[in-house]
Amino acid sequence: MDPYSGQMSVLIIDDDEAICKALGNYFEDLGFIAYQADAGLEGLDVLLECRPDAVLVDLAMPGMGGLEFLARAREIAPETPMIVVSGTGHLEDAVEASRLGAVDYITKPILDMAVVENSVKRALEHSRLKRENRDYSERLEDLVLIRTEALRQRTQALEEANAHLTEEMAHRKKTEEALRASEARFRELADLLPQTVFEIDRPGKLVFMNKHGLRTLGYAREDIDRDVQAILMVSPEDRKRIGEIFSRLLEGEVISPNEYTALRKDGSQFPAMMYSSPVLYQGEIVGSRGVLFNLTDLKRTEKALRDSQARLSAIIEVFEGFIYTCTQDYRITFTNKKLQQYLGKNCVGDLCYQAIYGQDSPCERCAMDQAANGETVRQEFLGPLDGRWYYSVDTPVREAGDGASCKQSIVIDITDRKTAEEALRQSEAQLREENIRLRSSIKRSGRFGSIIGKSEAMEQVYETILKAAVSTASVIIYGESGTGKELAARTIHEMSRRAQGPFVPVHCGAIPPNLIESEFFGYKKGAFTGADQDKPGFLASADKGTLFLDEVGEIPPAMQVKLLRAIAGDGYTPLGGREALYPDIRFVAATNRDLFDLMEQGALREDFFYRIHILPIHLPPLRQRREDIPLLVRHFMEKYAGDQPVPAMPPDFLKNLQKAYWRGNVRELESAVHRFMTLRDTAPQSLEDSSAGAGAPKGARPASPVRLPKLLGKEEPTLKEVAAAAEREYIIQLLERYKWNRSRAAEILGVDRRTLFRKIKEYGL
Repeated sequence: MDPYSGQMSVLIIDDDEAICKALGNYFEDLGFIAYQADAGLEGLDVLLECRPDAVLVDLAMPGMGGLEFLARAREIAPETPMIVVSGTGHLEDAVEASRLGAVDYITKPILDMAVVENSVKRALEHSRLKRENRDYSERLEDLVLIRTEALRQRTQALEEANAHLTEEMAHRKKTEEALRASEARFRELADLLPQTVFEIDRPGKLVFMNKHGLRTLGYAREDIDRDVQAILMVSPEDRKRIGEIFSRLLEGEVISPNEYTALRKDGSQFPAMMYSSPVLYQGEIVGSRGVLFNLTDLKRTEKALRDSQARLSAIIEVFEGFIYTCTQDYRITFTNKKLQQYLGKNCVGDLCYQAIYGQDSPCERCAMDQAANGETVRQEFLGPLDGRWYYSVDTPVREAGDGASCKQSIVIDITDRKTAEEALRQSEAQLREENIRLRSSIKRSGRFGSIIGKSEAMEQVYETILKAAVSTASVIIYGESGTGKELAARTIHEMSRRAQGPFVPVHCGAIPPNLIESEFFGYKKGAFTGADQDKPGFLASADKGTLFLDEVGEIPPAMQVKLLRAIAGDGYTPLGGREALYPDIRFVAATNRDLFDLMEQGALREDFFYRIHILPIHLPPLRQRREDIPLLVRHFMEKYAGDQPVPAMPPDFLKNLQKAYWRGNVRELESAVHRFMTLRDTAPQSLEDSSAGAGAPKGARPASPVRLPKLLGKEEPTLKEVAAAAEREYIIQLLERYKWNRSRAAEILGVDRRTLFRKIKEYGL
């Protein structure tokens, strides 16, 4: 390349002037500078002087041939590409030329100058790449040398720093060992403290908590190793405030104490007081350390004290009696509001016997001397001014300051109690007389109100009924079907103070579940589709009287919850209503089922059970009071005889009845007597049917076919009358067979429960 023009140059050496000139013109047309020489020696001179970028040389020339030129030129310009252009075309020449550095070999004649052009351009490109590669290698070597020196210097510096660091680490290791020993001693001491001791690092992670703290907050050592954030032990309401305090601690500010609500791992909370301070390490704040006090007991004590003071103040303010204190010389030092209202003034400083009792001298009953000796005196007295009865409690107290003794008196008006006690004594006398009269009536007639029987088992029932009648507590009557549970409930009602009120019996098992709430609570007009007018429920109907819940175990649990509030006196709200109603009701329940089994099955709520199970009455089955059967038979025969004379009993009538098992109890006995009174001519067979299960275990009674007897007074009854008699007989058999389980009987009959209840009522079963 010409250094002044920047053009590429080529040297053409050939003894053939025509070829030399042709090649020169061609490359000049391409923009090259073309140098020409007709011999090898001349070509060396041009090579030294012009330094062409490429050389085209012929092999066969006079004087210095091409191969010799290549050998000399490699010494002069080893990087200049040499291209051989020869007409000899021998392979040996081409190999030798290549060995001497020729990059290409072109044979003559040259038919296409483009071949020479491409060869020169490839040679120039190859030369350029070699040159650039050499320059890059030189620069890379220089850079490696520079970097190597820098690395050596850095290595030396690192070695020096490493030596210093090793020395510093040894010192720090000793310091850390001393620090760990100090931390171990601190944690050992902390574990002995009865308060919570903790340590938190700068990011807020809990790094230590003593044993007491772990127990208090419900954590384990393993939890502390799992990156527990200390802020999680603070209630959500206090986290922002405590977080700000922690931030200020990290800035070096000491803020103690801090009261907040702590949060245990299980979610429970307790009031706490925290004392904390920053933790320094090598002059930097790395966290905080503190002590936590559980304020639960303190808060409870403070609250108890406040509550006690509030209760005492409230009691004194609303206490219906009189409270006053006076000194040993009878001067009043305090009176409550009630006494001030009674006297019409505040009599502090006055003499107690003058201001309160209107006397000129201390009262004869005054307990001042006993109070001075530390005694408490309780007594009743008649007020000298108003003639009312009072009960007083006189106790010694110490006045604050000088500690002088004085007397505190609490005086309560007991006139109403005295009147009630007198009325109760009279009532008890009347009850004793009524009890004597009833016992005499039982012995004489075998009756207790409407209940028939004078057996020992029934006398125990009568005793319990008498106690239940004078009480206001809920009653539960246990007994098999047919033992007279409703009759016992009605007797309790008639012998109680509610006798003038309504007695409302409810057969809980007969009410469809979707109607039970509206039946009990009633509803308002528009409460649901079809509610075109207000309807009172059972609770409203039983107001001022008694509500009898027969088969109480059939009430669904959801209804038990709602009914429980009414039984507890919290009232109820009719469907569609807004105002609660509070009826005055005595609840009497009855069941033939084991309520404890129902509770275990989840069919009866425990709170509902204990609300109704206060006064239990157990009615014995008829088979346990067989001595009452003659009285019952006589009673039922008189009942069904009406205005007609009571017929004579057939032979062995009572004997057969007393042998029967009576699964249906008194109801079954009544049915048998009714059947005897109605079907007198077939009475022995009917009674045998009734007693077929005598002595048999439960569920063992065989079914008997339906009989179609003649109806009383009719030799030829109508088909309707025969069908009715057969239907009644079949219903009786099913009810007795399944222990009066109405649901099961209705299922077998293929009718709903309401239809069965209507049939039972229609046939008087």
